[in-house]
Amino acid sequence: DFNTLADFSKQAQSQMRYAAIYAAVETWAQSPPSSAVAEAVDLDLDGADEYVLKNANVFALFESTGGRLTAAWAREATSGEVFQVVGNFLSYSGTETEFEGDSNNTGGTINARRTSGFKDWFAAGPNSNAYVNDTYQVTAGPAASWVFVSSDGLIEKTISLADSAKQLQADYVLDPAITKLFVRFGLTPDLQSLIHKGQRDLSDTLDTGASVGVENRTATERISTVIRYSGDGFGGSTYQSAASDRTPGVFDVDTINMRNQAQTTQVELESTAQSFSLALELVAECGDCDNDLLPGDWEDLYGLDDDDDGSTNPDNGPDGDPDKDGMSNLTEYLVGLNPQVVDVHLFPKLNIQMLGDGNAKLDFPAMPDRRYKIEWSTNLKDWSRLGPDMLPDAMTPALEVTDDGTLEPPNASKDANARYYQLLIQLP
Repeated sequence: DFNTLADFSKQAQSQMRYAAIYAAVETWAQSPPSSAVAEAVDLDLDGADEYVLKNANVFALFESTGGRLTAAWAREATSGEVFQVVGNFLSYSGTETEFEGDSNNTGGTINARRTSGFKDWFAAGPNSNAYVNDTYQVTAGPAASWVFVSSDGLIEKTISLADSAKQLQADYVLDPAITKLFVRFGLTPDLQSLIHKGQRDLSDTLDTGASVGVENRTATERISTVIRYSGDGFGGSTYQSAASDRTPGVFDVDTINMRNQAQTTQVELESTAQSFSLALELVAECGDCDNDLLPGDWEDLYGLDDDDDGSTNPDNGPDGDPDKDGMSNLTEYLVGLNPQVVDVHLFPKLNIQMLGDGNAKLDFPAMPDRRYKIEWSTNLKDWSRLGPDMLPDAMTPALEVTDDGTLEPPNASKDANARYYQLLIQLP
């Protein structure tokens, strides 16, 4: 009857189509090419081609809209595990097209939705943000590369991927009519972790004058997204630290919505040169290469072999006890002790303080990459949880829980005058 789809239905449908993209990424992850490949294919089933660059380490997806990178994944070579590092199809679609916000938020109106990679944010000279959603002409470049040219011909950028590279290189050529170009990136290192855990594991890779980025580092993986803009063949642009949604070095422990771009960290560069080059490096590395539950950094620090899960030398594995103090390596890691030193006396304690109102306050030292939970009992046999699990970040050296005595005991038979507590420390 010629009725059109409602806006909410169009947006939902546009997000459902992204499932086809993830299917293509899954196929790539299982059988990555040995050398870099550029291919034009309609991955999101919208009737228009996407432009893919991929090798054994990186899968990058570009659109002609804005001539930009809308999503990218990094592959860890040892395990074959894949992590999304650019883009977030799961949140705030905002439109059924690939359009992104072309201005900052004003008057409570959200204009800055979505930030992907190599986003030509604003061009001085023309004084225009029209390039954000301009339709770029796309042609195949030399080797594995795509050449994106704005509809007015004033911006040309060639994005390339070398055979074994972990970075996408962009070479810009601007018409003299453009006196300055601002380029934005939206970085989501390990999107799944950001959705599940918020920003607790994020850290800035400090601006060195040549590179800047953000890293998501846990006990099991290290996912980094770094923009290289000077040195080693790159140059002509500068990093704009003020063009950010947050204070550098400060991350929220929760998933928060910044400019309608949840899970995204914004990085911006600018250039007044007619030609400049930069690169987006996407790296996924194992943090526990031998899969023995002990982080590689921790094993290296204490002289254990991160390539041995204990099969060759039992002292290197999680059940090893090289200092013979009765605590396994995994226990020593969980409680923050040295596996090479007899330090049982430093085992962390659960402190209990009775408050004046009859409540009990329990506090204990805490470390990141651990899950803490308190349980209580009246008979040391039947245990019940006291409060939710706790996953502290690096800025939380201690945790505390208050027991107000209102919880029902976990057992029918109890000593009304007794209340026992135990602290459980687990891998997250």
